Amino acid sequence: MELQYAQRVSNPDNEARRVPDAANAAGSESPPLPHWGFEFDWYGLDFRGQVAMFSSAGFGPVPAVVMNHERQLYDWDVQRDSLPIVGECLEVPKGVGDYGDWIHMAERGFFTFDCGSGSYERWTVPSRPILLDELPTDLLPLAHLVTLDVAFDCASTIDLVELGIPVETCPQPS
Repeated sequence: MELQYAQRVSNPDNEARRVPDAANAAGSESPPLPHWGFEFDWYGLDFRGQVAMFSSAGFGPVPAVVMNHERQLYDWDVQRDSLPIVGECLEVPKGVGDYGDWIHMAERGFFTFDCGSGSYERWTVPSRPILLDELPTDLLPLAHLVTLDVAFDCASTIDLVELGIPVETCPQPS
C-alpha cells in the first residue's frame, strides 16, 4: 500500500512536516496511529494558563494521554491557519532553517517548542501569549490534556520525563 501525503497549508514544501493522509490512501484503511517518523504537534498549558505548541520532530516523546487524541490533533492542524494574528514573534531560533510554522503560531499567541535530543527546546515566544479561555472551542479539550508545572516564558527547555509526565516514544528498531 502506498500512502499519499497531506501537506501543511502553511508550509507545503517542507517534507519533514508532512503527515500521512489516510483519506488519500487509495482503497486502504486508515494507517495505524501513531505515525512515528512524521512531525506531530500537540498542545499543552503552563501553570499560568498560557498555551504552547510542541513539535515532536517525528521521534520525540509525546505525553501518553495525547496519543489517545492523535487523529483530532491531525485534523485540527489544518484548521489552525485560520486563527487570527494577535501579535508578533519575539524570539526565533538562530541558524539556517525554515521556521515559518513556528513563527506563524507565535503570531497567533502560542509559545512553540521543538523536540531536540529528548527534551523540547523553546523556539518562539509570542508578544501576546494566548490563554486557555481564548482558544477555539474545538482546541480547548486538546490543549487541556497536558498541564506542565512550568512557565513557558521562563522555560528554555522542557523535559517531560523530568516533570513526571508519562510519555510514549518512537519504537527503536530491534
